Amino acid sequence: MRSAPDVAVLVLAAGNASRMGYAKQLLSFNGRSFIRNAVNTAQLVAGDNCFVVVGAYHEAIENDLKATSCKIIVHKDWARGMGSSLKAGLKAIQAQHPAVDGAIILVADQPFVNKDLLLQLLDEQLTSGKKIVACQYQETCGTPVLFMRPYFEQLLALADEAGAKKLLKQNAHDVAFVDFPQGAIDIDTEEDYKKLQRI
Repeated sequence: MRSAPDVAVLVLAAGNASRMGYAKQLLSFNGRSFIRNAVNTAQLVAGDNCFVVVGAYHEAIENDLKATSCKIIVHKDWARGMGSSLKAGLKAIQAQHPAVDGAIILVADQPFVNKDLLLQLLDEQLTSGKKIVACQYQETCGTPVLFMRPYFEQLLALADEAGAKKLLKQNAHDVAFVDFPQGAIDIDTEEDYKKLQRI
């Protein structure tokens, strides 16, 4: 029986939330900030191998995460795009945990990501043998997504402004999926947040 892969979790939280105008990563949900919830969930699966890329609001986010043992990467060039933040985080993972088998990529504004979902990604990887496992919702796919080590090189070759979704299309033969209907709920605007509070 194959053992579960040794993975890190990378939380992308570097953006400036331009449609809200303030740090949406620090909005409260279930008594904690979005970013704190994401990190707590990540650490339940990866322990100290939780990495957080911060940028626009790094001081406030770092302060919010002081009580955690996550590893924070301050990405000064965050404005170059999500691809640049992802690459900064992955380079940190490789430097600090060179033997890692894979990395789960999260974003801070999907409030319903939980431990069971991340474990489903790992279980699906073991069952299917696929080297990429993504969540699917509302006829699309995306984060959280697990990339095994063979795809690190492709991730590091992404354009700064690109996301990792293009790799799912380019490598469709090696992608498995986990259903995550609530993944469609992400918080980009004030109205999104008000809807979340009403749920």
